[in-house]
Amino acid sequence: MSHKHNGCCSSGHDHDECHDHGHSCHSHDSSCGDECEEHGDFASVLLELADEAWMDVLKSKIIQHIEHHSGHELEKLARITSESNHQRWKNKLAVKRTKHDFRDKLLCHFKNACCGQGQNGCSTKHHQK
Repeated sequence: MSHKHNGCCSSGHDHDECHDHGHSCHSHDSSCGDECEEHGDFASVLLELADEAWMDVLKSKIIQHIEHHSGHELEKLARITSESNHQRWKNKLAVKRTKHDFRDKLLCHFKNACCGQGQNGCSTKHHQK
Protein backbone atom coordinates (compact mmCIF):
# COMPACT_ATOMS: atom_id res chain seq x y z
CA MET A 1 0.00 0.00 0.00
CA SER A 2 1.52 3.31 -0.97
CA HIS A 3 1.00 6.60 0.75
CA LYS A 4 1.89 10.23 0.24
CA HIS A 5 4.05 12.20 2.61
CA ASN A 6 3.24 15.82 2.17
CA GLY A 7 5.79 17.80 4.10
CA CYS A 8 8.16 14.85 4.28
CA CYS A 9 8.89 14.64 0.62
CA SER A 10 7.62 18.01 -0.41
CA SER A 11 7.22 17.00 -4.02
CA GLY A 12 4.25 14.89 -2.86
CA HIS A 13 5.52 11.89 -4.80
CA ASP A 14 4.59 8.35 -3.91
CA HIS A 15 6.73 7.42 -0.89
CA ASP A 16 6.87 3.69 -1.74
CA GLU A 17 7.88 4.48 -5.28
CA CYS A 18 10.70 6.60 -3.91
CA HIS A 19 12.02 3.75 -1.78
CA ASP A 20 11.43 1.11 -4.47
CA HIS A 21 13.89 2.93 -6.71
CA GLY A 22 16.51 3.08 -3.98
CA HIS A 23 15.95 6.75 -3.25
CA SER A 24 15.16 8.35 0.04
CA CYS A 25 12.96 11.33 0.65
CA HIS A 26 16.13 13.26 1.31
CA SER A 27 17.31 12.76 -2.27
CA HIS A 28 14.20 14.62 -3.48
CA ASP A 29 14.12 17.33 -0.87
CA SER A 30 17.08 17.87 1.38
CA SER A 31 15.17 20.34 3.57
CA CYS A 32 12.92 17.67 5.10
CA GLY A 33 15.61 16.51 7.56
CA ASP A 34 14.61 13.62 9.81
CA GLU A 35 10.87 14.04 9.25
CA CYS A 36 10.64 10.91 7.07
CA GLU A 37 12.30 8.77 9.67
CA GLU A 38 10.06 10.20 12.39
CA HIS A 39 6.92 9.51 10.29
CA GLY A 40 8.16 6.01 9.55
CA ASP A 41 8.87 5.33 13.22
CA PHE A 42 5.44 6.62 14.20
CA ALA A 43 3.82 4.49 11.51
CA SER A 44 5.63 1.44 12.88
CA VAL A 45 4.44 2.26 16.38
CA LEU A 46 0.85 2.57 15.15
CA LEU A 47 1.04 -0.72 13.27
CA GLU A 48 2.45 -2.46 16.31
CA LEU A 49 -0.33 -0.94 18.43
CA ALA A 50 -2.90 -2.21 15.91
CA ASP A 51 -1.40 -5.71 16.13
CA GLU A 52 -1.61 -5.62 19.93
CA ALA A 53 -5.21 -4.40 19.80
CA TRP A 54 -6.11 -7.19 17.38
CA MET A 55 -4.59 -9.75 19.74
CA ASP A 56 -6.49 -8.21 22.67
CA VAL A 57 -9.78 -8.50 20.77
CA LEU A 58 -8.97 -12.08 19.80
CA LYS A 59 -8.12 -12.92 23.41
CA SER A 60 -11.40 -11.39 24.54
CA LYS A 61 -13.33 -13.48 22.00
CA ILE A 62 -11.53 -16.64 23.13
CA ILE A 63 -12.40 -15.84 26.75
CA GLN A 64 -16.06 -15.35 25.81
CA HIS A 65 -16.10 -18.66 23.95
CA ILE A 66 -14.50 -20.55 26.83
CA GLU A 67 -16.89 -18.98 29.35
CA HIS A 68 -19.87 -19.91 27.20
CA HIS A 69 -18.84 -23.52 26.62
CA SER A 70 -16.91 -24.34 29.81
CA GLY A 71 -18.04 -21.72 32.30
CA HIS A 72 -19.76 -24.08 34.73
CA GLU A 73 -16.79 -26.45 34.94
CA LEU A 74 -14.37 -23.53 35.25
CA GLU A 75 -16.47 -22.11 38.11
CA LYS A 76 -16.13 -25.40 39.99
CA LEU A 77 -12.41 -25.58 39.26
CA ALA A 78 -11.93 -21.97 40.37
CA ARG A 79 -13.80 -22.62 43.63
CA ILE A 80 -11.76 -25.77 44.38
CA THR A 81 -8.51 -23.95 43.59
CA SER A 82 -9.42 -20.89 45.62
CA GLU A 83 -10.45 -22.93 48.66
CA SER A 84 -7.30 -25.05 48.48
CA ASN A 85 -5.12 -21.97 48.12
CA HIS A 86 -6.81 -20.35 51.10
CA GLN A 87 -6.12 -23.42 53.22
CA ARG A 88 -2.50 -23.56 51.98
CA TRP A 89 -1.90 -19.95 53.07
CA LYS A 90 -3.65 -20.52 56.37
CA ASN A 91 -1.26 -23.43 56.99
CA LYS A 92 1.78 -21.40 55.87
CA LEU A 93 0.89 -18.61 58.28
CA ALA A 94 0.37 -21.10 61.11
CA VAL A 95 3.81 -22.64 60.45
CA LYS A 96 5.36 -19.18 60.35
CA ARG A 97 3.64 -18.24 63.62
CA THR A 98 4.83 -21.51 65.21
CA LYS A 99 8.42 -20.88 64.11
CA HIS A 100 8.24 -17.31 65.40
CA ASP A 101 6.88 -18.49 68.75
CA PHE A 102 9.62 -21.11 68.99
CA ARG A 103 12.27 -18.50 68.21
CA ASP A 104 10.90 -16.24 70.94
CA LYS A 105 10.97 -19.09 73.45
CA LEU A 106 14.58 -19.91 72.54
CA LEU A 107 15.60 -16.27 72.88
CA CYS A 108 14.04 -16.11 76.32
CA HIS A 109 15.68 -19.34 77.35
CA PHE A 110 19.15 -18.19 76.34
CA LYS A 111 18.60 -14.71 77.71
CA ASN A 112 17.61 -16.21 81.06
CA ALA A 113 20.50 -18.68 81.01
CA CYS A 114 23.07 -16.00 80.17
CA CYS A 115 21.78 -13.19 82.31
CA GLY A 116 20.42 -15.22 85.22
CA GLN A 117 17.04 -13.54 84.91
CA GLY A 118 13.84 -15.42 85.63
CA GLN A 119 10.97 -15.59 83.22
CA ASN A 120 9.90 -12.13 84.38
CA GLY A 121 13.11 -10.75 82.90
CA CYS A 122 12.23 -11.98 79.41
CA SER A 123 10.81 -9.34 77.13
CA THR A 124 8.94 -11.61 74.71
CA LYS A 125 5.20 -11.92 74.85
CA HIS A 126 5.33 -15.62 75.83
CA HIS A 127 6.99 -15.10 79.17
CA GLN A 128 5.41 -11.83 80.18
CA LYS A 129 2.17 -13.59 81.14
